[in-house]
Amino acid sequence: MDAFFLALREISVLVLPTLGALVLIFLLVLFYRLYLMMKKVDLLMDRVNKTMDIVDKELNDLQVSISVITNLANGIVTVQNFTRQSVTTLALYLVEHFESIKEWIFGFFDKKTEVKVQEEPVEEQNA
Repeated sequence: MDAFFLALREISVLVLPTLGALVLIFLLVLFYRLYLMMKKVDLLMDRVNKTMDIVDKELNDLQVSISVITNLANGIVTVQNFTRQSVTTLALYLVEHFESIKEWIFGFFDKKTEVKVQEEPVEEQNA
């Protein structure tokens, strides 16, 4: 059994430093690739930040446009409400005072026909 351990010890003394060197080389390659990947991620994040800044600017411009459209729509609604109220008030006034308006109109047209009738004989006299 001692001979087995002595043989194992001699093999370990020869193989372990070689395996350690291989592991170190593997770790160096792994860290180098990780470094390269992190550089690419950093460049990608810079591009993403620039894109996000552009998108943010465009959204702010869009917000300004939306606020202008909202103000315009509110103005249109105000005009619509005022027009509706005016027409309703006018209709109510016409309904309430229909008789007076009818008499005024008939009186107005009767006066016009009377004036025309009187003017005709005056013209005939001048001729």
